[in-house]
Amino acid sequence: MAIDNPLLGVGAGHFPQAYGTRYRPPDAGSAGWLTAHSMYFLVLGELGFTGLVIYGALVFGSVRATLVVRRRVLQSTKDPPSSEVLGTARLLGLLATSMVGFAVAGAFLSASYYPHVFILTGLLLAARR
Repeated sequence: MAIDNPLLGVGAGHFPQAYGTRYRPPDAGSAGWLTAHSMYFLVLGELGFTGLVIYGALVFGSVRATLVVRRRVLQSTKDPPSSEVLGTARLLGLLATSMVGFAVAGAFLSASYYPHVFILTGLLLAARR
């Protein structure tokens, strides 16, 4: 799908239809309209390489930005850091870890458009502010 439609894919939510009508092997039997069981392959097929890059930037970019802010928070304090600074650093670390957990689980689930990624992104953005 991504090779045939590299820029925009087959359209959001159209992986099962495209697979069932154009990409299903003839010897697949009754296994008709299936979905990709990886959010990355699902986004790649439905949104193309452009969508995969944007989705990856959303997921991994927010983790990176949060860890950068965490590092700055820890470096901007005196030794030993106060409990407030440690609490903020822990919050940032745990939120980044939750997005990493979602990203790992997404390799095995077709959860591309679930609200979890957008809620976690919002939480990471709010915590960075």
